[in-house]
Amino acid sequence: MILFTFLKSYFMGAFKKIMVFGFLTLLISSLNAQSTDRFVRIIGNAERIFKYENSVINVVITEVAPNDYRQTRYKTIEQVQAEYVAELAKIGVPASSLVEESNLELNQYQKVRSQKYKLTLPKDFPLGKLTDIFVEGVNVKDVKYTYANVSSNLEEELAAEALKDARRKAERLAKEVGKKLGKVLNIEDKSNGCCQEIKETASPTTKLVYKVNITFELID
Repeated sequence: MILFTFLKSYFMGAFKKIMVFGFLTLLISSLNAQSTDRFVRIIGNAERIFKYENSVINVVITEVAPNDYRQTRYKTIEQVQAEYVAELAKIGVPASSLVEESNLELNQYQKVRSQKYKLTLPKDFPLGKLTDIFVEGVNVKDVKYTYANVSSNLEEELAAEALKDARRKAERLAKEVGKKLGKVLNIEDKSNGCCQEIKETASPTTKLVYKVNITFELID
């Protein structure tokens, strides 16, 4: 009888503990579920499109080897460069635009020397004029585009626009679920320093994108 009473008391105590634990688990789960209804996380975007400031063309100037079949005489790199500069002057490009970029290099196969240059042209200069020039020993390579320095307050402007974009999106979502936006709970800057400078690109236009991840409170 004493043993039965002890077991009954033990199992009743254990049952109560299980019930309390289950109730607390349901309560915590309920609170967690409610918390997900109390905020909304939105990505805000802002962007600017920029046009290039200068075009930069890689030019390789090579000495010309004599060739009886092609009826070409030997020309030094200096002679080839002088001819090219003279042709550039005809289309309005000053000699100072052509800047040496490397030391002399020897082509082991052709046994001729070459040198690399960068030719900088202003915005909107018609590149077609450049491609119309032909000088033996001059090889025009790829074109890159450089950009002017961005405004010092550009980052602040884009940040404000990204915040405004995020708020607009969040208000629309909040309205869909029958709530209103409250205060900003968290802001994560996703811009990765997008707006300090614009590096040269292969495109005459480029786009800077500023992103922020913002968490808004939702209220009834």
